[in-house]
Amino acid sequence: MKYFLIITSLIFVQKLFAQDPQLFENTWYLQDVIIDGNDNFPPSNEEVEFIQATFSNDNSFLTEVCATLEGTLSYNADNFSFDSFAITLIGCGEQVNDDYQNLYINDYFEQTIDNPYSYAITQSESALELTVTNSNNDIAIYTNELLSIENIRGFENRIYPNPSNGIFSIKTPDNSDYIIIIYNVTGRVLGTIYDYTKNGAIDISQYDSGVYLLKIIDDTGNYSIERIIKN
Repeated sequence: MKYFLIITSLIFVQKLFAQDPQLFENTWYLQDVIIDGNDNFPPSNEEVEFIQATFSNDNSFLTEVCATLEGTLSYNADNFSFDSFAITLIGCGEQVNDDYQNLYINDYFEQTIDNPYSYAITQSESALELTVTNSNNDIAIYTNELLSIENIRGFENRIYPNPSNGIFSIKTPDNSDYIIIIYNVTGRVLGTIYDYTKNGAIDISQYDSGVYLLKIIDDTGNYSIERIIKN
């Protein structure tokens, strides 16, 4: 009987620690939802600056756009399933956020919530990347780091077109020279442009489709960080 109890306890412990502890140790920031092979990058604005997800050691899960999806999960190797879930009925004030909430909360999660989700964590540059795949083979991609999207008061820029095919311009407040630093979403510097002047063309067409960040610095050291989407 004692041997049986010991074996049972070992199996339980093995299952408990079979999960990658990095899943629970990080807050995950949504970077993309791929549905039917199409990228859907999250909005970033005053109402929804970013979308995050948390997996907790007590098996709870939480993610939020304007509405919140929370639930209790069961784990099996590199899969998890919802034992229970609840969605708050809150709409967004901006239509772009409401549309994305419907895609992420309803289409990606709710439509497949009775089936297991597989996940994998990989090292991507300086950050971790979490890929979660639902039973329709749709994919949500998260990273554990997000370069903050900031605007310094009195220093606003307009990027156009955005999204773009990789060639775009920045309408800066004046005709001064600016420094433009280009980052990917994990914070890796991809390139730097010195002496950028108002409305000049910037070409990132050599990079993959996705979200990139631009740090725009004026000659006094003030800066803003803006998001550009490359189709």
